[in-house]
Amino acid sequence: MSGSSSASGAPSAEARGAVPVDGPDVQLVERLRGWMRDAALLDRALTHGSHASAQAGGDYERLEFLGDAVLGLVVVEHLYRRFPDVPEGGLTRMKARLVSARQLAVVSERFGLLARARLGRSEQSDPARARSGVGQDLVEAVIGAVYLDGGLEAARELVLHMFSRLLDGVHAGTARRDHKTELQELLQGALQRRPAYEVAGREGPDHAPVFVVEVRLDEQLLGAGRGSSRKAAEQEAAADALARMRDGVWSVVQLGGGETGP
Repeated sequence: MSGSSSASGAPSAEARGAVPVDGPDVQLVERLRGWMRDAALLDRALTHGSHASAQAGGDYERLEFLGDAVLGLVVVEHLYRRFPDVPEGGLTRMKARLVSARQLAVVSERFGLLARARLGRSEQSDPARARSGVGQDLVEAVIGAVYLDGGLEAARELVLHMFSRLLDGVHAGTARRDHKTELQELLQGALQRRPAYEVAGREGPDHAPVFVVEVRLDEQLLGAGRGSSRKAAEQEAAADALARMRDGVWSVVQLGGGETGP
């Protein structure tokens, strides 16, 4: 067997040329479809379990599972090489921010994945849920499909392109703080009170659960987040709370009954 074949038996990215990342972001799927040897993998990566065709051709869950691992490997390797002086804990925080549910949803929207997905009626009727939940799954599923079709180098090229804006914004200072610490320091400094995190729900299959966590101060909902673990969901909830504060949804003055602030 030639060394130019991928693990799936398809010609490698080198044999076929580079992954076609150049061009309008929202047309990435169409370029990948023309480049991939097995376009059915891409169709599966864009098929939600609620769609009628999922039973016949399979949905994206297995590809999402694979793509999650590939994404993590590529991002961690990139951070490891780029920041040789940042310790393990700092690299962990960098990675958590880059591959968070919020950032995956942003990447999905940038490349128009949801608009090209095959969804069931329940998902189509709830666009907000689809953007936040399905959107992030699609990113990982597409990465998994490209990995199977073109190998690790092809997947690496795709990941570095799809996450280029996020990676460009990472710096050593990113490793020093996390969203939960930032939110806690804000509230403790202004109000001498700490936020509380509570699991509000659990979604997805048993082998790949998604936790939904809310963060509150007393009865006031500050933010909510989703993640593959409770810890990850708490970070997302804290990030959402900080974003909502910046957008004016809530303020420290409001939480303190008008007694703090200028």
